[in-house]
Amino acid sequence: MANRNSAILSALMIGLSACQSPGQQTEIGSPPVELNEEGCPAVEGYRRDTLEKFLEHQSKARDINWKERAEAGVSGASLPPGAEDADYRLIVNAGGRKKVTYWKDDANANWQMAGSNPFETLSFTPTPPPPPPPPPPPGTPQEEVDAFWAEQERLAELRRNPPPPPTHIYDVLPEFSSQLDGLFFDRCVDAGPNFAPGYFATGEWSDNHEDWDIYVCPPDGSFWIGEIVKPGAAQRPVSTGCRSNKFALSDLLVRAGYVDPEDVTYKESLPFEEVPKR
Repeated sequence: MANRNSAILSALMIGLSACQSPGQQTEIGSPPVELNEEGCPAVEGYRRDTLEKFLEHQSKARDINWKERAEAGVSGASLPPGAEDADYRLIVNAGGRKKVTYWKDDANANWQMAGSNPFETLSFTPTPPPPPPPPPPPGTPQEEVDAFWAEQERLAELRRNPPPPPTHIYDVLPEFSSQLDGLFFDRCVDAGPNFAPGYFATGEWSDNHEDWDIYVCPPDGSFWIGEIVKPGAAQRPVSTGCRSNKFALSDLLVRAGYVDPEDVTYKESLPFEEVPKR
């Protein structure tokens, strides 16, 4: 078991170091002691003290700053009117490809949502661009030929350097709003860990990594970074390595990151430069 775990850990560390930005050692940060995780869902063998020691170990060994990494992941998210000073706010970065902002106040029953591409699906095989149109047939006047190729160059430049997309704002429909309430206000989100990476040690902690029992996320295709804002609390950066690790935090970030067009009603679009950013 020890040799197998050592081999798994070595391979995962190599992969992790290739995709994470450098940082400094940071405090991992637990919720207040009065928030008890008893009864909250988690992977088999999960222990908070072991997870936090593992995160601290990775902070030193791999030069990872979990807090700064999560803050960078939500940087640039749209904060349209009402979102910046809302009582409750959630930002989700799904797979590094899209950022979605949710917000509500005590006076409003339903959430609002904003993002440039909130319905984009995360695919490792993106749809290829359409083939170019055929060139003008022989005999086409030269000015029309020149205009055709000038237009093709203009379109090619737009594909190379597209303008920033507008921010689209939506009202969240009551059914999805109720789902978000149940996830966002779940005590297990408040009591659970801030950071649940794609792999971590479980069971009793050992200073010898060859003795670790390692939980490894199933290859379910993505990771999620977020920020949670609630009254009377500091902005809380969070992250999870997969959707299958059973933590309440993962359920929240994944559901909010996979919004469906049928969950919301379009409200308006604002130019990119007019919308404040996180």
